[in-house]
Amino acid sequence: MPGLPSLVVAIGGQQVRLDLSVLTTFRHFRQTGNRPEACGILLGLQWADRWEITEATPPQLTDQRSFLYFLRERKGHIDMAMRRWEESQGLIGYLGEWHTHPESRARPSRKDIESAAKIARTNASSILSIVVGDPECTMLMFDSFGNLSASTPFRVLP
Repeated sequence: MPGLPSLVVAIGGQQVRLDLSVLTTFRHFRQTGNRPEACGILLGLQWADRWEITEATPPQLTDQRSFLYFLRERKGHIDMAMRRWEESQGLIGYLGEWHTHPESRARPSRKDIESAAKIARTNASSILSIVVGDPECTMLMFDSFGNLSASTPFRVLP
């Protein structure tokens, strides 16, 4: 929403705006102590040179989560994505994935990169993947062929 606090991250020659609600979700689910990994999908709008992430779905009861593992189940997340798509008359859509790591400088694992690449190839569209740390996160951008096209660290301030 224009006018609300947000964070803009420059990546791969593009601008990605994360709305306040997205930052709040990331802060809430940061992996501190013995908390399990959290995961969800990124929803929003995409233009030629910029993205706006308007929502990061929270973990669902059906997701499998432990300290070093997660499996995001489709149920719940897809329902939310479809609702937002319908409510926005097709403007709000799927932009990618997010999950946490129990690290101060969160970096994607090889499995994280392979999973996101597969999603981009399957959807035949560019996607973002965000690994949330405490306090440093990493944003990755994949092209529609599943190639990692850019990566950049950013901070979600407390």
